Amino acid sequence: MQKRITSIAIMLILLVTAIGIAPAPAEAASKTPYMTSSTCYGQPKEKVGSYYIWVEYSEKSDTYKLKRAKSLKGKSKTLKTLTSRNKYMEDTIVTNGSTIYYAVTSMDNGSAVIYRTNVKGAKAKKIKTVKSIGGLGLAGYYNGKLYYNVFVQGSGRIDLYAYQIAKKKAKRVKKDFMIWSGYGKYMTGVAALKSQGPSYPHFLYNAKTGKRKKLPKTGESVVYGNAVYYAIYAKDASSITIKKSNLKGKSVKKIKTIKNASITYFGRKAAYFEMWDSGKMKKLVYKTKKLTAVKS
Repeated sequence: MQKRITSIAIMLILLVTAIGIAPAPAEAASKTPYMTSSTCYGQPKEKVGSYYIWVEYSEKSDTYKLKRAKSLKGKSKTLKTLTSRNKYMEDTIVTNGSTIYYAVTSMDNGSAVIYRTNVKGAKAKKIKTVKSIGGLGLAGYYNGKLYYNVFVQGSGRIDLYAYQIAKKKAKRVKKDFMIWSGYGKYMTGVAALKSQGPSYPHFLYNAKTGKRKKLPKTGESVVYGNAVYYAIYAKDASSITIKKSNLKGKSVKKIKTIKNASITYFGRKAAYFEMWDSGKMKKLVYKTKKLTAVKS
């Protein structure tokens, strides 16, 4: 009897693998934490797990494609395609390099549909429809809950929600809190209504405890691994100092100061700058502290 049960279990596993059903998050074998990635419109791509995963838009055909590749020099695979004049694929996705959450927003009424697929291109599973004028932004995933931002029409406020997938229950967890980055249970963000000037308060939200801590004032923030990275602007905006801290917002250390430049992308491992004098792009890798030219 035990052998029969084992054989059936093996057959079911093989069947699921063969037809490419998107696994539930609890079944995903990836050890990589879920992260937010925003890579549309030519932004630099950062690998999550074994893959680069991004949303690509073609203005010529008005088509959005969810793509993945193991190497940016190799071939890419299109996982999902959206061609519509009244819908668009949100450029922010949440993934652990295996399972992928993405969203499609309607320009007619602002409602968004969140889907789940995987890097093999399994049939997309509808997770939730969010009825909100202005769409939403995916923020993170942790412990069975998908986090997303909703724009509150007429208020200028952006609230953070958590959706418990198994129970199909959504709950607002933070009022006026817009997420900028996510890594596992941690997310950095700002109070949209209080974000003014080149530098303003950022916060680190812990999805496990439901609490957030105030971080140093900054114009950019991203959480990755056991650190938070910041871009601190000078009062006259003539320079930008990149710093890092621990997950408590303490032990702040300087990485490098960049003069006469604008940030074009603030990533998990590197920041990209456009130099004012030459208009050329340069990249600062946090780990090495080296600023190098970006090859076009």
